[in-house]
Amino acid sequence: DEIKTILSETSVETLSQALASVEEETYQKIHQNLIKTAKDMVDQFLQLKGANLSQSEIENAQATILELVSHLETENKVNLRDKIKV
Repeated sequence: DEIKTILSETSVETLSQALASVEEETYQKIHQNLIKTAKDMVDQFLQLKGANLSQSEIENAQATILELVSHLETENKVNLRDKIKV
């Protein structure tokens, strides 16, 4: 599953920062694909630091994940462009 590939390549801190301002539906889609330990770590990070993250930190984390996805697409490990309209 492509989302699990992306998540396995993303640090918990980066993922947590990126999730700090997403819609609930997006959060749930990501959260359901995490193992229990990662879920707990993301939840704890967001409880402790989520409200104190700057918009810049959130956007940087999201950009890092987008760069990772682009890299994984180049390596043919994921293929998301066919699934979304870019």
